[in-house]
Amino acid sequence: MQATADSKFTEGEGLKLHYLDWGNIQSERVLVCLHGTSGNAHHFDRLAASLLPSYRVIALDQRGHGGSDKPAHGYDAVTLAGDLQIFADKIHLSTFALLGASLGSRVATVYAGSHPDRVTRLILVDLSFEMPEAAQERMIQGHLKRPRTFASFEEALAYSQSMPQRSRWSAEMHREEVRHGAAQRTDGKWEWRYSLEAALQSLRQARQDLWNYVAGIRCPTLLIRGQESDVLTVGTTERALQNLRDCRSVEIEAAGHGVPRDNPRRFNQVVAEFLGCIPSPAVDHRK
Repeated sequence: MQATADSKFTEGEGLKLHYLDWGNIQSERVLVCLHGTSGNAHHFDRLAASLLPSYRVIALDQRGHGGSDKPAHGYDAVTLAGDLQIFADKIHLSTFALLGASLGSRVATVYAGSHPDRVTRLILVDLSFEMPEAAQERMIQGHLKRPRTFASFEEALAYSQSMPQRSRWSAEMHREEVRHGAAQRTDGKWEWRYSLEAALQSLRQARQDLWNYVAGIRCPTLLIRGQESDVLTVGTTERALQNLRDCRSVEIEAAGHGVPRDNPRRFNQVVAEFLGCIPSPAVDHRK
């Protein structure tokens, strides 16, 4: 079972952003979720369903992704954190919990370190600003080699199922990825909904020194690492634990860098526990 989100848009500083909004708009407990490179807001469908009605969950299509605008530039973590600031002001969020995965973890780090009074709890999923060069190059080459268009939905689905990093996904999850992550063009072909230039720019700028922002974080923080991740190293995890005032870390078994989709059952459970709510028993967390 999955909850239905309201699909919405907001605009500020000449940039239109799309987002999904689940739950009671009057709820005092809000979680904002930021996806990784080439992702989209629907990556948090299962998490949102598991947290309702305890939390209002908002997932943003960051610039260059999903239904949001795709400008030529602005894919570093600092600029994207600026987008988040404008977005939060536009929809009148004064304080909120913040979750970021991969690219989203870098943006969340910058935002939480720059606005410590606005983030109540922080969840960093496979933190990626200190990823090894080999992992960075693997991701860049993966996007350069990935086909952009497909003759049919079925062809796009078959490609998704062939990707080694998605080997743990269920058949339904692959279908959801193509349904939300690709769109059919007027010529009948299917094309990924993220900008290739956005992906390449964000990855080429991924290895930024963001430790000064880490020092500014004041809220309780949860650091989630995929047990088989080649992006978040044990050394970076230990350094984060030493530099964050109130932080704990959890390793998710049977997961690589794409933790929320590799092992959604365990991921949703860990997030819910950190946020102080019990996952809904009505939600099917199976892969």
